[in-house]
Amino acid sequence: MDYNDAMSRGTGPAQRSGWRRMVEQFARFEYVLSGWDWSRVDRVLDLGCGTGELAAWMKRTSRDAEYIGVDRRDDAIDEARRRHPQMRFLNGDLYEVCRAEADVDLTVAIGTLIDGEVPSGDEDRRRRVRRLADEAIVRSRVGAVVVALNQTVIDERPELALEPALFGIEPDAFGRIVREATPRGWCHRVRGNLLGTDLVGTVWTEGAFEPVDHAELQQRACRRAVEADEVGGLDESWLWEQVERDELARGNK
Repeated sequence: MDYNDAMSRGTGPAQRSGWRRMVEQFARFEYVLSGWDWSRVDRVLDLGCGTGELAAWMKRTSRDAEYIGVDRRDDAIDEARRRHPQMRFLNGDLYEVCRAEADVDLTVAIGTLIDGEVPSGDEDRRRRVRRLADEAIVRSRVGAVVVALNQTVIDERPELALEPALFGIEPDAFGRIVREATPRGWCHRVRGNLLGTDLVGTVWTEGAFEPVDHAELQQRACRRAVEADEVGGLDESWLWEQVERDELARGNK
């Protein structure tokens, strides 16, 4: 099974990293997008949309902005269109779409550094983030969110380090690149076991975004994910195990 097959089926290291488990994706969207003033967001561009999990989150949380998802994998786009026929999905190169969709308000790039190409080293990873910042982040009128994996964490966890195509960036390098992309930039590492491999970079225009308390937002994300119709069975049991381990939302089962 190749890497993209493993990603789409949610098996192996790809699943353990959290990118393809629906419950973690749902929590991730809640975590990184709740601080935005959505009254200022009319169009959202989702880079590396996969099968449309962000579209499902926007619908469930009543975000009425126009959604555009883009992914280079044919099978992912086909499934996204089947699941969300009312949304717009494009199959193609991320950066070509960025240039074509120049009037986007909010750009979301979650996991776009994960692909089937093995990076040649640290500088290759940094180059990819710089390109994402230069060609995607700065084009958005209201702001952008980039979520990448923490390469330091990957190197320390054998089940992640065994997968050569699963890669991220060093936290310090990530922070510098995001801050250089715009004078207004905010970078942080997600704490705890739920999304503990994530690095989040957020850039925004005046008044469009307000950073919130991390622990409070992660707790809210956990609750919403458990309450969502998409989550059940083993996923729900797994999530509450993580919540209790992080000492979040105790007594709220």
